[in-house]
Amino acid sequence: MGFISSVSHSPAANLNAASSGSDVSLAVDDVILWTGFITGIIGTVVATVTLIWQLLQWRNARKERSILTLNAHVLKPWSEVAVTPVGGWPDGIELFVPKNAFPADVAPKIPDQGLPVSKLTGLFQAQMYLSGHAHHEGTWVEWIRADRALDAYNDARRERHKFVETMVTEGMAVAYPDLAAATSPESPPANSYWLPQVITVVERMSYQFAAYSILNVQMSKSMMNVRGENRGWSLSEHNSMPLLVGVAESRVDDDKMKNLLLRWTQDDRLKVFNVTMVETRAELEHALEDFRTKLKEVCLEIDQSGSP
Repeated sequence: MGFISSVSHSPAANLNAASSGSDVSLAVDDVILWTGFITGIIGTVVATVTLIWQLLQWRNARKERSILTLNAHVLKPWSEVAVTPVGGWPDGIELFVPKNAFPADVAPKIPDQGLPVSKLTGLFQAQMYLSGHAHHEGTWVEWIRADRALDAYNDARRERHKFVETMVTEGMAVAYPDLAAATSPESPPANSYWLPQVITVVERMSYQFAAYSILNVQMSKSMMNVRGENRGWSLSEHNSMPLLVGVAESRVDDDKMKNLLLRWTQDDRLKVFNVTMVETRAELEHALEDFRTKLKEVCLEIDQSGSP
């Protein structure tokens, strides 16, 4: 007679089996979880790298566009800078960018006489660009040399004006004690000398003498009429406003004013200021010539490569 053996598992055995199956299931879940986590990290890293690369590309493209714009609107016009005479004081000069140096879309907004370099939009960025690149150091050095020469010229011109103003004011008071000293920019009254005009003539003639050894004083007289009434005579130096205004004819026939101008123009103390102006003006022109040449090379390099 056979026995059918019935195997019954104890609760503890069942628990162990369940636990073992649960561990296997948990291990698989952990692997899936970690795999997903790592995949996520890799995806994030790839996305981040891609984003950084795109940002760098965008930044480089923007920088290139910025440099090209700076080149077209600032550097190229700046490379045509020149010394230009300006009114307001004798032998006054300033650095101007000619109108035809600007791009076609900008030129209509520029005055016919050009634009002072100091008012060139974007000049500060252009200066930072040149000074910030060792490759362009020579260009920047030439600009600094030109700027210092211009400052030295203007310093000498201002000192010259103070000296001439004092010398002429005192000299005219002694030479023409019975005439009034007119200092207004408007036309002076009769029986006066126009002091600012005398000062201007002396400054202008003294510089010509220092720079070109030219000293040719030509005086001219004319009758003054106001509303059809004879008001006296005026005496002028060639191409100047009247120096003596509304005086008797006998005053304009003598050589007193001519001799005064000749003496003042050749004053040794005055020559010192004018020689300084001549020398610093020459230094300015030389520095600008070198600067223009070097800056045009920079502009060409940017056009060809689109980068510094």
